[in-house]
Amino acid sequence: MRLTVAMCTYNPDREVMLAAIEAIVAQITEVPSVEIVVIDNNSDPSLAERGYLSDYPVRLIRESRPGLTAAREAAIDNAQGDVIVFVDDDNILGRHYLRTALEAFASDPTLGLLGGSIVPKYSAPPPKWFREFEPWLAVRHYPSGFCLELTALPANPPYTKHFPVGAGFATRREVAVAYTCDCTETKRIEGRKGQELSSGEDLDYGFFVLNNGYKLVVTGALSLTHVIAPGRLRVDYLKRLASGSVRSAWALEEKWSPRFGRPIYPMLSMSLVETVARATVTAMLGLGSRRYRIKHHVYTTLTRLRIAAMIDSN
Repeated sequence: MRLTVAMCTYNPDREVMLAAIEAIVAQITEVPSVEIVVIDNNSDPSLAERGYLSDYPVRLIRESRPGLTAAREAAIDNAQGDVIVFVDDDNILGRHYLRTALEAFASDPTLGLLGGSIVPKYSAPPPKWFREFEPWLAVRHYPSGFCLELTALPANPPYTKHFPVGAGFATRREVAVAYTCDCTETKRIEGRKGQELSSGEDLDYGFFVLNNGYKLVVTGALSLTHVIAPGRLRVDYLKRLASGSVRSAWALEEKWSPRFGRPIYPMLSMSLVETVARATVTAMLGLGSRRYRIKHHVYTTLTRLRIAAMIDSN
């Protein structure tokens, strides 16, 4: 089997990105056939102009459409491998990551999506209140022996607790191509774009994999380090992330609950009265708590979406 490692990037930190590239390059001798594709999603100046990658065995592709979803589509369109491993420009792959991923797909023809442990690397220790929000930054703590296999949507919420996120996830190219075609016929869930922050496209892909009869696996045998910039610990960033997460959950609910025949996000079924009440309480608690200031943003975003839906229905 052939392997494509795809990195989508926009105005990357040079030092962090090159550490990510070097971690990939260090493993390419462990797999029989591999290519590294870097999608430059409108960096200014471009990566070609910066010359960061001139000494590395990578294929550099410029994607002018803004947003992570567009960049990943470009990676899928240009990939030559049977399996694609998506790596962000701040992901440092652990030992044998590529070989382990490729062996998993070679041994199981039903495997459609594979993810692993994502360990954060902070420039300074985060405050204690931040731990609750770590999953929003694609942090996944799994012990080395952990393995979860899903062939259908779990029976109980939260349904997406162990879904792989885009940092380091691997998939068959044929599944990825089918997914992009499906998005043109149904609803395209956007990833990060400009100031809009969302992880909806990763979860959307997981729903697609399960809905089409493929297996989704998360294993601690795969591990990478996620270098987290200091700015991502700020309350204003997390508030934007909260808003993006709620909006993407709303879009995913509209897209997938009819297909699965049940609600995907039970929180979205709360009445307007309850969301307003929670927004009010978290606003009061947020006067003395950064944690509740972020939670307040969740409920105010949900309140706005519910009001807009009520208006549209009338």
